[in-house]
Amino acid sequence: MGMKTFFFLTLEALSWFFTTNGFAVKLNKLSWMSEQFPPYNWQEAGKPGQGIAVEILNEVIKDMGDQLDLNEIKFLPWARSYSILQTKRQTALFSMTWTKERSKIFNLVGPMIPVVVAIISRADSDFPPDDKNFVKNLSIGVVREDVGDQLMLSAGIKDKRPDNYTGNDVRFAEPSNGVDQLIMKLANNRIKGIAYNIDTAQWVLKKMKAEGKIAKDIKFKAIYTLSESYMTYAFHKDVDPHLIKVFKASLEKLRSSGKIEVIRKKYLE
Repeated sequence: MGMKTFFFLTLEALSWFFTTNGFAVKLNKLSWMSEQFPPYNWQEAGKPGQGIAVEILNEVIKDMGDQLDLNEIKFLPWARSYSILQTKRQTALFSMTWTKERSKIFNLVGPMIPVVVAIISRADSDFPPDDKNFVKNLSIGVVREDVGDQLMLSAGIKDKRPDNYTGNDVRFAEPSNGVDQLIMKLANNRIKGIAYNIDTAQWVLKKMKAEGKIAKDIKFKAIYTLSESYMTYAFHKDVDPHLIKVFKASLEKLRSSGKIEVIRKKYLE
């Protein structure tokens, strides 16, 4: 074997090492954040994180040559983690719906799985479907800085809230800190709609009915589609671009193998 051939193989071996073990170590040094957003990601008291996105993330990191300690994922209110991701380096957040505006702020790696965000009302409402002018006059609940909140502002359905806003003026989306609070408000007719991910809203409604928190005859329906997009893993803009590239390659590998679809069906079918 010639010196040039040996040198080439050595570089190839080093490249393999740093795109598996090397990047896996860097990935585990990131501060991973998530939120209560079932069935994609959530955490029960005293238990590690679980859900579609958690399982996919675990498989991606294993494919990159390491393992993820699910107990190290920090489950925080969405607005707080969203702010941290913008200001603190070496951070990552999931699951985040892809939008053009967010892609300018973060490194969004996907697609993970498709999602639909809509304005959702109680099924017994007589609201006309797909009527933007009508929904502008509804009291609509949102999670602060969630994609539903941002999409309504960009679509001109609601105006941006003043910093000191605490009321229920129909010009502004009524903010909540989490999806459970949103679902309860809608079920109890305290608001007329919510701007949220359809799968999550239906999943949480089913769970809360099973727990006896909401009457079993309550049902929801989508009345106005805000976005048809997909879920991503979001990284701070300064995270190593090579790590992002390898992470995306492993995610695509899982998709091609059919593992992502198997995980999705486990929760949504």
